[in-house]
Amino acid sequence: MSDFGRLARMDTSVEAPAPSTAHPPAPLYPAAMTPRIVVLCPLEFERAAIARRLRKSAHAPAILVRRTGPGAEAIEDALDALADEPPELVILAGLAGGLSLTPPSPRIGEVIDPVGGGRWFPTRLPPGNEETVSIVGLRSPVFTPKAKRMLHEATGAALADCESHAFARVCEELALPWCIVRAVSDGPGDILPEASVDWVDDDGNTLALRALCGMLLNPRHIPTIMRIRKRSRPALEAAAGRIMELAGALDRKGAARVRAS
Repeated sequence: MSDFGRLARMDTSVEAPAPSTAHPPAPLYPAAMTPRIVVLCPLEFERAAIARRLRKSAHAPAILVRRTGPGAEAIEDALDALADEPPELVILAGLAGGLSLTPPSPRIGEVIDPVGGGRWFPTRLPPGNEETVSIVGLRSPVFTPKAKRMLHEATGAALADCESHAFARVCEELALPWCIVRAVSDGPGDILPEASVDWVDDDGNTLALRALCGMLLNPRHIPTIMRIRKRSRPALEAAAGRIMELAGALDRKGAARVRAS
């Protein structure tokens, strides 16, 4: 997840854990159906929203949308699983927190790791002429407007999440073509409850009862949570649109290669 996105949707649709099996795990995807694009979403509600939008696209058969679970380690594991069957493009998608005012799904042109000191630049960008922004990858989220302002001033980043630094680093190590498409959930002036980090499990499912109890115990947070939820829905739609633009660009590139051959 973007940890910021844990507030974005409080529903009761929690996916049941997969039953254990003694059989070896199935391949990541059938060899004859290898997708051109793999989209990794830390949270289930992010995956569901983006997959639902992509199903309406002519590019849907070429795109696989997977849930990874939140955090750097989960993203690293998901990327390692792609190493033997690499797609043409792997995308990290979902929600991120806003450190400054941006469009609902800005074009991300730089990833910053303020702790490790790394900087990475995506191998592909969504089509468009609008200015790109930077995203900072954190070990833990920022909750207050003051902390967001200080982070923006220190790094110049417009967005923050808890996965992008690991995603960019591992993609570069594995020579995977990559891109980040984020939707803005909370803005620079929003205060997030610190308890929200416990409202999603390690698999990326919303713990609806825990979230509800947290809001009832601290009702002052409810207006912010509802505002974030309302903002996140169209933002995720915009992010899915970015992914479709990337798929279209890959199709045009492939067609050009065929014509030139």
